Amino acid sequence: MLVLVRHGRTEANASGLLLGHADPRLDDEGRRQAAALAAAFADGPARPARVVSSPLRRTMATAEAIGAAVGVEVEPDRAWIELDYGELDGTPLAQVPAATWATWRADPTFAPPGGESLAALRVRVEAALAGLLADAAERDVIVVSHVSPIKAA
Repeated sequence: MLVLVRHGRTEANASGLLLGHADPRLDDEGRRQAAALAAAFADGPARPARVVSSPLRRTMATAEAIGAAVGVEVEPDRAWIELDYGELDGTPLAQVPAATWATWRADPTFAPPGGESLAALRVRVEAALAGLLADAAERDVIVVSHVSPIKAA
């Protein structure tokens, strides 16, 4: 089985900021979320044989909590990193110009300046998925990632 997990909360998430490759740590609530998730996997019926994670701190902290609880070392994989928002990284969603947001939502090839398109995200996530599906058919694999790669999967 393949299980996709979003990282615990950060202050930036709680503040409604677009958070791509910026690399904040989990906040107190995010650490509690990671610990609760780790306990659920440790006590649950499925014990993952692999834990794969985006290399950003918020995902690695979540993945490391799970890995420690189930006795598995975390495998960082850049394919699972969040969408690159480019110049919009760290911007409050409410401050993104409406026309930019509408174009981004309607055109998967649109990328903000210095950022990544949803089409490019999909290509890298599909390649990462292809590499995990055969393994996940034989044993449980957890991927700790971000909202955009999880949606693309």
